[in-house]
Amino acid sequence: PGAGSASGAAFIPAGRAFSVKVTAINAANAATPNYGQESPAEGVKLTAQLVQPAGGNAGSLGNPTGFGSFSAGSATGTSFNWSEVGIITLTPSVADGDYLGAGSVSGSASGNVGRFVPAGFVLGSPSVTHRSALACSPASGFTYLGESFQVGFT
Repeated sequence: PGAGSASGAAFIPAGRAFSVKVTAINAANAATPNYGQESPAEGVKLTAQLVQPAGGNAGSLGNPTGFGSFSAGSATGTSFNWSEVGIITLTPSVADGDYLGAGSVSGSASGNVGRFVPAGFVLGSPSVTHRSALACSPASGFTYLGESFQVGFT
């Protein structure tokens, strides 16, 4: 699921888990069923890149190496999460940065992932002015039914 802009469909709230499936492929774009069967087994790491909003806070990808075992060249991870709102792309690479001594190998970036939306909001600096239409001295700690009062917060 990937929106192209802030007006695109929402995916999930920031911080919520989502799943990713990767497939190791060869030059002919065919799955390589032996990937992950090495000793020790190679893994995959994801790197996230913020696409939208431009100039936004580049959040963090939780559990970037959280894939299960590879089978027939593919593996799935179900506990990835993105800490911020927005839209990202994901780029897979060999987890340890060196595939059997051949150096780093990485794949192409995914399409857009997201639009991650706020998980919630926090109210701060709350204030209540009781009996705001009256000049009470000292200030009142209550408001009667039907009397105006003011609530403030950020």
